[in-house]
Amino acid sequence: MARRKGHINGKQVGGTHTALIDAAEKPAGIARRLHGVTKISPGIIKSGLKASQQSVKIMVQEKCIVMTVRGTTSVQKIHIYGENLESVAEDLRKALNAGRITVR
Repeated sequence: MARRKGHINGKQVGGTHTALIDAAEKPAGIARRLHGVTKISPGIIKSGLKASQQSVKIMVQEKCIVMTVRGTTSVQKIHIYGENLESVAEDLRKALNAGRITVR
């Protein structure tokens, strides 16, 4: 199946919701390629927000990493599952910073 713009697919993607906001495409792609990541699950898109700078917030929880991606006028949470979540989160921060993506 060909990848549609704004969607993510593959064996690492969980759930039925595959749409990504523009600002989440690059961070989600980076996260998928990290060692230790087993699954990525895009969340619901909240749109129509006040204009703001694009940024990413990373929070390690007990069973997953929640990456909140803020676009210009929308926000989306992406759940990242895998092994050794603290290490994956640190690698994710480094990779996003190297890709010139603002991490809060």
